[in-house]
Amino acid sequence: MSARARVSKEPDYFSRGAGFGAALSLDQRNTVLRFNGYYIHDEVYAVNRFAPPTSSGTLTASPRIHRGDLDVLSLGLAWDQVLSRSTTVTLGYDLALLNGFQANAYRIVRVMPGDGLPAATPETHPEQRTRHAPYVWLSHFFLKNRAAVRLGYRLYRDNWGILAHSPE
Repeated sequence: MSARARVSKEPDYFSRGAGFGAALSLDQRNTVLRFNGYYIHDEVYAVNRFAPPTSSGTLTASPRIHRGDLDVLSLGLAWDQVLSRSTTVTLGYDLALLNGFQANAYRIVRVMPGDGLPAATPETHPEQRTRHAPYVWLSHFFLKNRAAVRLGYRLYRDNWGILAHSPE
């Protein structure tokens, strides 16, 4: 069992997170089942930096504008298996549930409202997102050459219609 926590702060965000990990070793540690989870809460702000006309290029920051909060729950399962003295395989699955502000706090989009005059509005994204990512890793150590090879594949899919493949 393990536990972890983190805090991160910048002028335009404040993030707090906590997580855990657990592993169960079986068959003389030839099989390991792992489970982990993490919760993150982010407060997202926009801070504009500019040089006032009376300054000599010194940047000044605007007051922070709260753009939204983001909550993330991430869960992962993995199965590590020793196949031989020099070969292992890992099968895993990661799930992330996101709820809240997921847009870029600074990006604007030009729109053409009904009056025909261009306008700018902040970028928006749906507030709910579910991410799925199964993966597999195969590792082999060549004792004679003292070298290792790791092959992997990850599939990513979310409810925004994104599908990605990552072979390694």
